[in-house]
Amino acid sequence: MVVERAGLRLPWTRGNFVDSLAAGHSAWTLHSEAGQLLGYFVAMAGVDEMHLLNITVAPHAQGRGHASQLFGALIALCRRCGALELWLEVRDSNVRARSIYAHLGFAQVGQLSRLHHHRIFRRPWAAG
Repeated sequence: MVVERAGLRLPWTRGNFVDSLAAGHSAWTLHSEAGQLLGYFVAMAGVDEMHLLNITVAPHAQGRGHASQLFGALIALCRRCGALELWLEVRDSNVRARSIYAHLGFAQVGQLSRLHHHRIFRRPWAAG
């Protein structure tokens, strides 16, 4: 929870994590050689697709390629589960995340209402 609160303006609650794990959603963590938590993701499998629910890199560890490592693990999970696409949404204000997603081959395919200020992205695997 420390990384979640430090890394996000609107962090998940402990209950969000508990509910996601209880529902059987996939979770993966990234640790330093010393065992320090650097980041994690939570993803939900759907029919032929995966939905990224949460991904966070600790603020002190950002800019070091950890998001790419997390996405590498997530993409491997998608392939193991037979997911043909990976979906995610991101707040308009999170320019850094949107840049990372574009770099990783995601394309914006929609936008939620002005009230939510979120953009929706997907990446199909047929493209590579």
